[in-house]
Amino acid sequence: MTQVRQRTEVLRYSWHSRSSCPALLRIWQSSEVAMQTSTDPLKMNTSADAKASGFNHVIDQASAAAHPVIDQFSVKAHDTVDRLASAASHSAENFDVRSEQLTAAGQRLGNAVRGQIRRRPVAVLGAAVATGFVISWLLKSRAG
Repeated sequence: MTQVRQRTEVLRYSWHSRSSCPALLRIWQSSEVAMQTSTDPLKMNTSADAKASGFNHVIDQASAAAHPVIDQFSVKAHDTVDRLASAASHSAENFDVRSEQLTAAGQRLGNAVRGQIRRRPVAVLGAAVATGFVISWLLKSRAG
């Protein structure tokens, strides 16, 4: 019987120090009283059944109270995921449009350069040679 009392004290301390639910404390205290007053093994078994039933009732009440909060968090999480998915989809579409625009601009620039080379090949060749000399001169002045 002393081991049961020691366990009860440890559990009572942990419940009193951690629990913020008054209903659990009342059930625990009533079960302690029932265990202390009852010395008959049949009565102790009945009191344990009553305690278990009380705990089940409290757990059901806590579960019922927590369910709407969990549902609310779930709805908010789904809304956030939907908004993120929408933003990602919108960004992907914008990226595709910009990519197509840049590809088209590159093709137009390439066509314009090819047209200039066909119309004035000597001028383009002279510009390329002049550009090569300028780049060479800049690189030599930096190295030395």
